Amino acid sequence: MIKTKFWQTGWFTGLVISVLFLLAGWTGFMSQLEWRAYETGVRFSPEPAAKDRLEIIAIDEASLQSLGKWPWPRSYLGVVIKRLNAAGARVVGVALPMHTPQSEFGVGRLDTMRYTYDGQHEKTVKDILFLARQRLDTDGALAASLKKSDNTVLAISSGYGSERHEIPASGSQEILESFALSGSPVAVGWWSAYVPSVLTAGVPEVRRAQPPIRLLAKYSDAGMLDEFAADANSSLVTPLVLKYGDKYYPSFSLVFAALSRKLKPGDIELEPGQDIRLAGVKLDTDPAYRVYPRLYGTQADDAAFRVRSFLDVYADTSDEEQPDMSSFRDRDVLIGITAPSLIEQVKIPGGASLAPVMITANVIDNLLHGDLYAVPAWALIAQLAVLAVVACYLIFMLPRLRFWTGLVTSLMLLFVLINAHFALMIVNTMWVPLMMPAAALFTGAIAIAVIRRLDEARQRTEAHLYESNLTLGQHLQAQGQLDQAFEKYRICAVNDVLLDRLYNLGLDYERRRQFGKAEMAFDFIRRQQPGYRDVKQRVQKNREVQDMVLPQTGKHTAHGTLILTDGGVQKPMLGRYQVEKEIGRGAMGLVYLGHDPKIGRTVAIKTMALAQEFEADELEDVKARFLREAETAGRLNHHNIVTIYDVGEEQELAYIAMDYLKGRDLSHYKQPDTLLPLKTVLDIAIQVATALDFAHRHDVVHRDIKPANIIYDDASGSVKVTDFGVACLTSSSKTKTGTMLGSPSYMSPEQVSGSKVDGCSDLFSLGVTLYQLCTGRLPFVSDTMAGLAHKICNETQVDVRKIRSEIPACLGRIINKAMQKQKENRYKSGAQMAKSLRQCRETL
Repeated sequence: MIKTKFWQTGWFTGLVISVLFLLAGWTGFMSQLEWRAYETGVRFSPEPAAKDRLEIIAIDEASLQSLGKWPWPRSYLGVVIKRLNAAGARVVGVALPMHTPQSEFGVGRLDTMRYTYDGQHEKTVKDILFLARQRLDTDGALAASLKKSDNTVLAISSGYGSERHEIPASGSQEILESFALSGSPVAVGWWSAYVPSVLTAGVPEVRRAQPPIRLLAKYSDAGMLDEFAADANSSLVTPLVLKYGDKYYPSFSLVFAALSRKLKPGDIELEPGQDIRLAGVKLDTDPAYRVYPRLYGTQADDAAFRVRSFLDVYADTSDEEQPDMSSFRDRDVLIGITAPSLIEQVKIPGGASLAPVMITANVIDNLLHGDLYAVPAWALIAQLAVLAVVACYLIFMLPRLRFWTGLVTSLMLLFVLINAHFALMIVNTMWVPLMMPAAALFTGAIAIAVIRRLDEARQRTEAHLYESNLTLGQHLQAQGQLDQAFEKYRICAVNDVLLDRLYNLGLDYERRRQFGKAEMAFDFIRRQQPGYRDVKQRVQKNREVQDMVLPQTGKHTAHGTLILTDGGVQKPMLGRYQVEKEIGRGAMGLVYLGHDPKIGRTVAIKTMALAQEFEADELEDVKARFLREAETAGRLNHHNIVTIYDVGEEQELAYIAMDYLKGRDLSHYKQPDTLLPLKTVLDIAIQVATALDFAHRHDVVHRDIKPANIIYDDASGSVKVTDFGVACLTSSSKTKTGTMLGSPSYMSPEQVSGSKVDGCSDLFSLGVTLYQLCTGRLPFVSDTMAGLAHKICNETQVDVRKIRSEIPACLGRIINKAMQKQKENRYKSGAQMAKSLRQCRETL
């Protein structure tokens, strides 16, 4: 069975969706979703029963055409208010801004003229000026009307959608503060600020507040004008309390409702949590002191309120017939603008549009008759509880259901949630915001369904790939391509079938004596299933077998194929040679001590894993060249060249069996404190030059002359040159693993530049070897390969006599000639160089 990662499971998806929607409660998107659902509920809710509603005096288009361009003289309002008071109106509300004086400049000029005039007909002129002043002082005319009544509400212009806090006009701060509520609202609780819901918004903060001018404010009450178009959440939700600076102010609607109940603004009580009381009558608000009004008459042909044109009520006083004002007795009257040319209409649920004063009338009537949508105190707890239930369903239940069962169950739960939301609004006139848990349920169900389908498709694909890779791995294992089979097995999903195949693969590695790879196979099984069969013991056994040859502190070679053990495991064979132990390491493989059981000969076996060092497209060519060069080197029968007995390939491992030599290679004598005597160095160089001359005459170029490839037996003084034919496996200087074929520090200029090489290249390398054996230093040293190549090709080495003065001049000349940059200037043959070395030795 294909295993599914935890982040691909349904419960993890449900958890992520739940957390995201919990955090999304603060976002504008989720708030807009709640408000849109609220407005939809309002649209389908039945209208409240008809009541004794207030009257509206509208400043409409007909009034504008008759009375002139807006704004009119405030004396017009004074006339209307005076008539309304005379008719016995209960409360008169003027929903118009009056924060700037209208006639202050003109009145002041007339007063100055009246008090300073002393010319002819003084009394007549002053009477005329007095009458003109009375007609021009529109603010005074309105104030005179307000003074005679105690039931008028004026508007404080507000702007809680503004970007910055604006300071009221000079002298108006004191007027504004006179309308503030005493005390401050009590917070719901510190935790409310951290609960993501539309119900946890704070009291709206006003950025601009402009009260009526002092002359008008002292004769009336005032409240913050409701600005519905500025509310981005919903055009119907209205705050009854607003904050400006460090004080709280009632809204226009709230003050109007208080006066209608024969109360004063000082009687408004803010209860802890979310309640406002008017003389003990509780208003339905949310924690931010907002109300949710119900609209009257939006779904019927008759108007919700009786609306009379301002022109009809005002009527010129010179007319013989005065307007009928009897309908205003004991009625609440609201004066405001309805003309579309003066004010932007507000869209309401259902698509219709109303003037702001019409919505204010709805809010006031709702407050007076209790027709508001209630927001219960437990609404927030209910919202979070439903979200928690949805989260538990998405995390624990839905992932366990079948696809279609889960989908149908989710749709049923979504239907229940949405219907509960609208049933509460339509039947009980109660709003509990349930759209956030409903959206979480819908999104989570869809996401889990999609992920489940994708996971099923993924599992089918992985199962198909699993079968393909398992079958291919088995086929490769049967063909003996164990490494390729291991790679195919490793990308398969782990199950009992795969573990059995891997176990058999480990046994195949053991049969091939590839104990390092066998350990890797068994260790892979152990990491997947520690108690599987005897894999722990086999991992330990294979590791011990390797440690018998490879020291614990040694480098573990990637080729590790030949391991010895006396713990019941037969000694490995390579070709016809029995491998005894490791005796050395090279750049491309290991060197083992071997024994030819047929003739009892002791040999040194040099191994190279060519398949791991060269690209597949050139491997066959490399193998052929290796065998050909090794065979050619095997025909070099010279007493200074190591004898090659056999060459071959077994188990992807190429090997050369050669004479097992006594002595040590010259790399032990290249340090300043381990240098050999100069006479000994010359004797060694003569023998190496002679060996190279013999090889060159048989068309064999060594290509890697260096101290490590020259074996010197101190007891007998014999010298053997080793590793013929190994360095010329390819025309390039590097293998695919980055192993350098040849030692860069000893290479000739043509060798580092990639040119064709001949015997002169070996003589250059012999010159570098002589330089190091005489001085304990290399002639060319650099931190980078590019820098070293540049020095070899372009720079002249420091003369050996400047480093070591006792070196004879003849030896210095020999080294310098051998190391000429142009091969035409070097010795023509090893015999010529050997002759010069003998002549130099005779001078010592």
